[in-house]
Amino acid sequence: GTSGMTTALSLRFHRPAFTHQGPLRIEALVSSTDRHLVTLATSLLDGDGRVCSEAEVVYFTWPEPIARKKLYYPGRDAFVSAEDTPPDPQSGR
Repeated sequence: GTSGMTTALSLRFHRPAFTHQGPLRIEALVSSTDRHLVTLATSLLDGDGRVCSEAEVVYFTWPEPIARKKLYYPGRDAFVSAEDTPPDPQSGR
């Protein structure tokens, strides 16, 4: 529900990702959070579901009021529709 920026990226390449062999898919899971830092484990998969690359990404997030005022963050609804939004564990929605 806010905006941020990548502060660190560690990337491992496993195989080429060919776009003509079907749609590519990106999967990401939050591995840890510490105050304003969120660490994500990500994978890029090819059309056959094989992992082409993996990355660990550290992302700095600002509090939503600061992101809206200083970074012109439009809010979560500008990026996903209501049916695509996963439940927010903090709000219970």
